[in-house]
Amino acid sequence: MVRCCDIEDYYKGGAFLRRWELVDGFPRCTVDALPVASLDPGDVGDQETANAAVRGALQDLEAYEAALMLASQEEPVRLVTMIDGDGTQSDMTNPDWTAWEAARLAVQGVSASTLALYELRGPQ
Repeated sequence: MVRCCDIEDYYKGGAFLRRWELVDGFPRCTVDALPVASLDPGDVGDQETANAAVRGALQDLEAYEAALMLASQEEPVRLVTMIDGDGTQSDMTNPDWTAWEAARLAVQGVSASTLALYELRGPQ
């Protein structure tokens, strides 16, 4: 599966510009790449912007999927007791709980567009 970090705009030493789009929630190049030498700079910029939008949508989706996986796990213990070198005990927030809580909040706050993309893809 192509991830957001796999989407590259150019290939063959920058001679061609890919045209990425989302098809059923997955990145695809459904039309031929553009030969950069024959393009106006504005057309290049427009396609780079369109490709960046695809990358951004995938980045948001991948973050949501990771948060969903973590948030679906059992809640870790919130506080852990630490014993200092002198024997003093102190409670601190468990880093695993902090990550779990952040994931839970991310899932609750997901954007409608990311949720729609997730639902469009279906189960992975």
